[in-house]
Amino acid sequence: MLKNRIFDELRSAGRRPAGTTIHDEHAAPDPSPLELALGRETLDRYEAALQQLRPQDREPVVARFELDFSVAEIAAAFGKPSVAAAQNGGQPRVLKLAEVMGQRLTKQNSSRSPPPVC
Repeated sequence: MLKNRIFDELRSAGRRPAGTTIHDEHAAPDPSPLELALGRETLDRYEAALQQLRPQDREPVVARFELDFSVAEIAAAFGKPSVAAAQNGGQPRVLKLAEVMGQRLTKQNSSRSPPPVC
């Protein structure tokens, strides 16, 4: 029985792609489309919030929003058994990211002095 389980794992591993690491060694010096769309302040909040996620939660988020991976590509790249599993796993990550970004926005707004009254 153990032997069958080992063979099943070996076959299963052969069907899944190996994990990949995303390198940013050839980054362009000009703003990315993401930076242009979001603006620098929002991007700073996004990047700070990303750092609060665990690496295994952060990488699929980066793949989806920065590298424009489809959910099927994320499922394949990160060894998810199905597209549905990748979708279901992604929702809590994105909610956590949005929650942290919202907390940072609230802190930023409360630390600013109100605009002068004319």
